[in-house]
Amino acid sequence: MGKYPQAKKVAGPARRLPNRPNFHLYTEDVRILLGIDTGDAFPPAIPMILNLKFPDAELDLVHVIESVLPDGSFPQVGESHPLALMYKEKERVALAALDLAASKFAEAKIPARTLVKHGDAPLKLIQHADQEGCDLIVARTTSKGYFGSLFFGSVAKGLLNGAHQSLLIVKGEIPADKKLKVVFASDHSPYCDACVDLLAEMAPQGIEHLIVLTVNELSDEVAKLMTEGIEDRKNLGANWVEEQLEARNQAICEKLVPLNARFESRIVEGHTNKAIRKVMDETGADLLIMGAQGHGFFARLTLGSKSFHQVVSEPHSVLVLRPEFGS
Repeated sequence: MGKYPQAKKVAGPARRLPNRPNFHLYTEDVRILLGIDTGDAFPPAIPMILNLKFPDAELDLVHVIESVLPDGSFPQVGESHPLALMYKEKERVALAALDLAASKFAEAKIPARTLVKHGDAPLKLIQHADQEGCDLIVARTTSKGYFGSLFFGSVAKGLLNGAHQSLLIVKGEIPADKKLKVVFASDHSPYCDACVDLLAEMAPQGIEHLIVLTVNELSDEVAKLMTEGIEDRKNLGANWVEEQLEARNQAICEKLVPLNARFESRIVEGHTNKAIRKVMDETGADLLIMGAQGHGFFARLTLGSKSFHQVVSEPHSVLVLRPEFGS
């Protein structure tokens, strides 16, 4: 057998897809958990949440006071004990930060509960999200402070691999009331299809421009799998793979019409992480959306280690979707 067709690199401007404005469907409330620190890490996460404009969103604002002892314990001591005084001060500062965050959401008429918990920060956040039925955990990464340690290293891997909820990781700062430009990275796996359905259900209304990106780094072996069952594979044409990926991108845009965004499809060649970084830079996108993992023969194209890389190594904000899949 000869070689199977490889996708041709697209030159020139990306093709734009038809838009269907003002499309609406029934969506459930989105319950969001935002981790609040006592420094300057959390405030930039607030504009991102507000700019996404999730319909009927509800917020849980949670600060976790961690033990200062090596064993992570909170021993019972008298009120005048130095440990008790220190934790009391930590709680006072935490409540002030929670009140500040709640006031920002109150201005946008979004209800927010405030809670203080004690223990291991990522574990407590995940437990709260599980117990309260949260759909999305939000935090901002920084090179210093609470969330700097929370989302890098082993704790980051634990959240990405252990949390059942989608994760919105905010990096840098974004202006308030900005209409967002977003890249949705797709590998067209069944898991990714479930991510598309989840995003359509969440239906954020603050995305003005959504770019559906597929990175084509298919090998001859994978191309063979794509054409399995097709009798006349030799006559498919040089652009067959590209045409198939383009059709799948358009299908995603059709599913995402509840977002009321302007859609664009891009198919690029190269290594996935490098290609995503290039498109994010070229388009000036505010946010990358991708699934937490891939499945099937497309799994190697994105996610798993790719989503972890995008969270901890790239400068852009990332929404990692975790649909209920295969359960």
